[in-house]
Amino acid sequence: SYDSSDSENPGNNLYVTGLSTRVTKKELEKHFSSEGGT
Repeated sequence: SYDSSDSENPGNNLYVTGLSTRVTKKELEKHFSSEGGT
C-alpha cells in the first residue's frame, strides 16, 4: 500500500527530492519555518 501511494505521487516525491539536492535540511527547516507551514 505504501509503495503504491508513493508511485501514485511522483510529483510530491520529486518536489522534495529536487529541493534536497539544492538546499540543506537546515535551510529547508528555515524556509518552512518562515512560511509557517509546520
